[in-house]
Amino acid sequence: MPRLTSIGIKLACLLVTLLVLIWTIGSIHGDFQRIHGLDDFVLRISDLNAGLAHLRLAGERSPAESDAGIPMKTQEQQLDALDRELDLLTASDGSTSLPGSASAISQTKAAIEDYRAYLSTRHGIEENIETLRLRITEGLGVLLGNVAYLHGYHLTLLENFITYGGPALADYSDEDKQDAQTELKLVGLSVEIYDIVYRMDKELIRFTHGEVDGSDLLSELLGKLTVTLAEFEENSLDPQDGIMVEEVLLASNEIVPHLDRHERLRADHERVLARLDQENRSIQETLAGLRIAASEVDHAFLLKTRIKTSVVSVTILLILVFALTNGISVIRRIKTLATGAEQFMNENFRHRIDISGRDELSDLAGGFNVMAGEIDSVIDDLNQSRSDLEVAAEEARAANRAKSDFLANMSHEIRTPMNGILGMAELTLDSDLTEEQRDNLETLESSARVLLSIINDILDFSKIEALSLVLERSRFTLRQTVSNSIKPLRAQAERKGLGLTCDFAPDLPDQFVGDSTRVTQVLTNIVGNAVKFTDEGRIDLKVERTPEPVPVGDPSAIMIRFTVSDTGIGISEEQQKTIFARFTQADTSITRNYGGTGLGMAISKQLIALMGGKIRLRSTLGKGTTVTFTLPFGEAEPALDAPSAPTEPRATGAGRPASTRVLVVEDNRVNQKVIAKMLEGLGCEVEVVENGLEGTRAAARPFDLILMDQQMPVMDGLEATRVIRETETGHTPIVALTANAQRQGRDACLAAGMDDHLTKPICKDKLVATLERWVWDRSELVER
Repeated sequence: MPRLTSIGIKLACLLVTLLVLIWTIGSIHGDFQRIHGLDDFVLRISDLNAGLAHLRLAGERSPAESDAGIPMKTQEQQLDALDRELDLLTASDGSTSLPGSASAISQTKAAIEDYRAYLSTRHGIEENIETLRLRITEGLGVLLGNVAYLHGYHLTLLENFITYGGPALADYSDEDKQDAQTELKLVGLSVEIYDIVYRMDKELIRFTHGEVDGSDLLSELLGKLTVTLAEFEENSLDPQDGIMVEEVLLASNEIVPHLDRHERLRADHERVLARLDQENRSIQETLAGLRIAASEVDHAFLLKTRIKTSVVSVTILLILVFALTNGISVIRRIKTLATGAEQFMNENFRHRIDISGRDELSDLAGGFNVMAGEIDSVIDDLNQSRSDLEVAAEEARAANRAKSDFLANMSHEIRTPMNGILGMAELTLDSDLTEEQRDNLETLESSARVLLSIINDILDFSKIEALSLVLERSRFTLRQTVSNSIKPLRAQAERKGLGLTCDFAPDLPDQFVGDSTRVTQVLTNIVGNAVKFTDEGRIDLKVERTPEPVPVGDPSAIMIRFTVSDTGIGISEEQQKTIFARFTQADTSITRNYGGTGLGMAISKQLIALMGGKIRLRSTLGKGTTVTFTLPFGEAEPALDAPSAPTEPRATGAGRPASTRVLVVEDNRVNQKVIAKMLEGLGCEVEVVENGLEGTRAAARPFDLILMDQQMPVMDGLEATRVIRETETGHTPIVALTANAQRQGRDACLAAGMDDHLTKPICKDKLVATLERWVWDRSELVER
């Protein structure tokens, strides 16, 4: 309890100190924010007034220059923007906390309103100037027209007088001479009037465009025009001239009031500008005072900030003193704790942290020690479990190897007698038999082949489960592969009265790259099921390309879709869920009625998946089933040379050697008898030995072909082949005879030096194919 009280007091003091520090820092932050707000207010109010002064200077023009400088509408929009900015300043903190800010805001607002009134007055001035322009233009137009008329009229009279007045001026009367002189004077006066009017027009244009400040010259010209018009009227001889002169005087007198109004408007304009200048000076003085006040406030805030900073410094110093007085021991103990933690990170969980005391660090060290002990115990348990798992894994691997060995041995042990059964049945069927005997033997052969098919299914499924099934990639002809696959099934379908068709899409390439053996196996399983479970109707196989995506990593592959449809017994929806399960058929009665292991569809699905495809099944009970599966194949590159025509087997006496010598190395007497009789039936000369050692001795004599069993006593076929290859002078074809159907067995035979591989049971067709390939179709016979 005393330990907890001491720690609580220390924590409370530290907490209070931290709170004071946080409050002081927050207060300093608030002071700086207020200083920034005041400075920002002064800057913004100054910028606002500077903008107003710039607007006044840029927009200030004489009323006649309204289209020069800033347009009036734009000035009004800028005044609205200044009003909004002033409203924001009025709502800011600076407008209330800074001395003189309220006066600056009110003066600025008054200046904005005065400038708005100035714009209104100026707008009126500009409208009056426009009216004055129109009136003066109209008056001068009338004036010039009348003056031109008077000038032309009197000039015409003078020309008529000179042309038609008489032959000589001496013959004129005094009155005529006086009239002529008067007309001449009137023409001169009209020219002078025209000159005055023309000068008035030019001066008026300069005046209205602001090129002159006053209208003194215009007034002088108006007075001169009035005097000249009066003199013209006094000397006029035609009463009509007086009327024209009066009209000219009236037109010129209309200009006078407009000139007077323009002078008054200009005077109003100057007074407004003077008031704005005075207000601007007043605002500048106010702003100067505002800046001084802001500077004083800044100094006051800075003084407060220094005081608060001193408080912060003292607080931090107190914290440092507290840390120094209490931290040396804590640092040392924390270092010990860190060293222990590093040991734990390095998985040294037997290390223990030694920290004495009754505080939290000692409790933490104790917790670490307890945790390390528990982890160490768990690690010991895990090591023991790992050892047990390794032993179990090794046992599982041994069991798997034993299973593989068992399957290989089972394959060998079953295929060896199966070879005898099928071979003897085939040999006997070639002899003369009664109908009953032939029927019995055919039944025996068919049963044996069913048994062999079951054995193959079990071995294939075991290899798939053990992930030991390796796919081949070789060039093959798809049409031929499919046709060969369904050829034996078509015979079964015909015996049941069923139609079996195969439809190839026309756009299918002919050559592909893939595992044709597994394609045949899948087709045999699926089409075989369709034939088996269809009693009437038909089975249709369709092969076509599909746009489904190909597996990743082989973009050049082509996806081929196979569709097998039948009109058989069908499968219910519930039974479809387990159709691809191993050792399962849709119904237990199917096994009794149709037979089978239930592995066909499971193996097909696994093989399709291994080749990168998918399988789907749709079925209706009692109506039939449709199985669709896709397989990706590589597109084979076209051969450089055209394929040659297949070589026909050479018959005896027509290219086939008169005597073909074959050495059979086989330990099983039944198999010896079967193979020997088959070869003799093909016209071969056969020698049989019982083990590999005897085979190596017999191989010293010349043979066309050696058939070598793989598993034999004394010396197996692999060792015998290696011995033969080491001692022979030429090359005699050696073909393995083995009951091992797994790929490893074939690879081992080829690696030992054998040329080919025959899987038991051996039939006559396989022997014929082997002889044709290695003996009869060879261009040169083996030298004897």
